[in-house]
Amino acid sequence: MQLLSPVVLYKELLNVINKSGDVVFQSDDLVAEHSVVYWNLVLYFKIIKLPCFILDLDFSPKHVRV
Repeated sequence: MQLLSPVVLYKELLNVINKSGDVVFQSDDLVAEHSVVYWNLVLYFKIIKLPCFILDLDFSPKHVRV
């Protein structure tokens, strides 16, 4: 995995959102197609101790209701 600086990660995340829209967070495509961005987000979320919502990719109706 390539470690991105926070500024580069921000720019790459904006590029992904501009290209695919925000629905990319609701599908498995983020992990499959943009794995470097995904894992760097996970890393930085863990470093600054934020809840990492992208680790939970279960968007089934049962999970969303909880």
